[in-house]
Amino acid sequence: MVKKFLKNEDYLFGRLYAIIKERRIEIENTPLEHHDMLTSFITTSTPRDINDVKSADADLLRPMTDKEIFGNILDAISAGTDSTSNLFCFIMYHLEHNPEVKQRLRQEFDTTLGNDLTRPITYKDLCELEYCEAVIKEVYCHSPTAFFLDRMNVQSDNVGGYNWPEGTQFQMHISALLKHKDYCTET
Repeated sequence: MVKKFLKNEDYLFGRLYAIIKERRIEIENTPLEHHDMLTSFITTSTPRDINDVKSADADLLRPMTDKEIFGNILDAISAGTDSTSNLFCFIMYHLEHNPEVKQRLRQEFDTTLGNDLTRPITYKDLCELEYCEAVIKEVYCHSPTAFFLDRMNVQSDNVGGYNWPEGTQFQMHISALLKHKDYCTET
């Protein structure tokens, strides 16, 4: 079963890279009549980019590599976008129920980002939002967007005093781990 899974994974990854390469050629040879996600990834920071405003650090203002595009698409396919939007909903819920946290977060935004709402946010700005990061981590601890994490071992192993053969699938209960006293001090 493991070999079949890996073979299917190789096919999927190879096919996705082929689609990216095919679309690159197609974009170069035709006018842009539509703007789907893949086209946006390929044309970002190129002469074909339809976005006039660039709001990123200088080192990010370059075309994406196939590997970066692949990672972004795989994330979207595997529900990375849904989990992010759900996390933001949980953050809004907890902020509305904890006005003192919301006020402190607003103060950090005002101090770090200032009053100019048109100024691009830089990576340096994000690094300075320490309280914001703590709020996000705390909300995730109390309201995880995924409850289980699946893994499969690639070789036989002994875990917890038990022998597990190669190809054993494990499910880790993330929400229980996040609320464990060793990881989350106030549950």
